[in-house]
Amino acid sequence: MFVFFFAIFATSTYRKESVFEIRVLIMKRKIRNKEIISLINMFNKKKFKKMKSFVKISKAITLVMCMMFGLVLFTGCPSEGADAREGYLGTWRLTERVIGAGEIDYYNVTIVKSSVSEKDVIMNNFFNVSSVALIMTVDGNSFTIPQQTFQLVGFSGSGRRDGNYIKFSVLANATGGITLNLDVDGNKM
Repeated sequence: MFVFFFAIFATSTYRKESVFEIRVLIMKRKIRNKEIISLINMFNKKKFKKMKSFVKISKAITLVMCMMFGLVLFTGCPSEGADAREGYLGTWRLTERVIGAGEIDYYNVTIVKSSVSEKDVIMNNFFNVSSVALIMTVDGNSFTIPQQTFQLVGFSGSGRRDGNYIKFSVLANATGGITLNLDVDGNKM
C-alpha cells in the first residue's frame, strides 16, 4: 500500500496527467517492481536537487548573517580601553553669547585631561580669564560642568560634543545676585 501512495506522490510532482494512469496500472498489477523503483529514483533525484539548492541558499543566508554580526561586533561599540576624553583634548575657538544682553565674546581655550579623575577634563581660560580652569565631567559625547567657583563667580552647566564641534550652556552666578546665562559653542583648532 505504501508503494502505491508513494508512486502516486512521486509521479504527481512530475506529470500530473499520468497519475490516474499509474494508479490504474498499479491496481491491475501491470507495473513491475523495477518500474516503481525507477519512479522512486526519479523522485529522489529531483528532491536531491531541491535540497542542494536549499543548502546553497542557507549557506548564503548564514554568510550574510555572520558578516552583519561581525560588523556590529567590531564597529558598533567603542573598544573597552577607549578614553572618552580624547575627543575633547586640544585647543578650541569659542563663541560666547550672554543670553538677553546681546554680548558676544570670542576666545581660545585649551582642554587637557584631569589628573584627579578619569572622567574629567579641564578647560583652561574659560570666560576669557586665564585663571579660570573649568572642570568638565565627560560621559561619551555629552558632559556636565559641576558647580565650581572662581574669583567669586560660580559656574555650572552642561553640553555636547559632535566631532570637532562643541556646544554648551553655562549659568554664571556672581556675588551680589548677578546671574548670566551663557550660550557657548566652538570648533576645535
